[in-house]
Amino acid sequence: MKPRIGIASGLEFKEFAEGPRERIFVNRGYLDCILAAGGLPFVVPPLASPSEYFDLADGWLITGGDDLPSAWWGEPTHPEVSEERPERVNFERDLLETLPADMPVLGICFGSQIMNVVRGGSLHQHLPDVVGHDRHRGGTLETLTIVPGTPLAAIVGETVQGKSYHHQAVNRVGEGLTVMAHAADGTIEGVADTTDRWWMGVQWHPERTPDDAATQALFREFVSRARARMESRKEAKV
Repeated sequence: MKPRIGIASGLEFKEFAEGPRERIFVNRGYLDCILAAGGLPFVVPPLASPSEYFDLADGWLITGGDDLPSAWWGEPTHPEVSEERPERVNFERDLLETLPADMPVLGICFGSQIMNVVRGGSLHQHLPDVVGHDRHRGGTLETLTIVPGTPLAAIVGETVQGKSYHHQAVNRVGEGLTVMAHAADGTIEGVADTTDRWWMGVQWHPERTPDDAATQALFREFVSRARARMESRKEAKV
């Protein structure tokens, strides 16, 4: 049996002949990477309590998305901010605040950012104001340096070639998290939990480089953690 990985969908309106209709969506690359790593992804609409899905999932993937509301960390909204739909933002926040301690979580881009903010951290709302350029947007392929001794270093080694699609990033690091990676300009590109939880957040988009060895190693490790939880839960029921 494959470990099951829950993924909350995004929400969007699409124009049809009879007018706009709302639909849920997840970019396929995330699902392909989970499948390739031996997991079984399933998509969850963020319209119910996350706890209703906990018994169905062995791990949780928080995908990329739009921006978080800066009111969460007490700042006015920057004019470049485009907020994610509140249904999804609130779902993912509730998920991280209530999910079982043994549930592994991988956060990508938006996912890494909300991990940090839920722990009391903050974000740079518009990176060009901080680093003086806009190269983190648009799929830029960057060489990212992994901090030695961190959980990510044990998985992918010293550096990663990652594609970036973001204009925000971690500013103040949240409680109980440690920085795992940096871009050349100092932008924080990864955080991880420092306790017994397996929470790992990466700012770049590994699902956009599915043939890369580091991407494959990251998803394999995530799925293996979910498999361990699945097997542990089976043993507990015997």
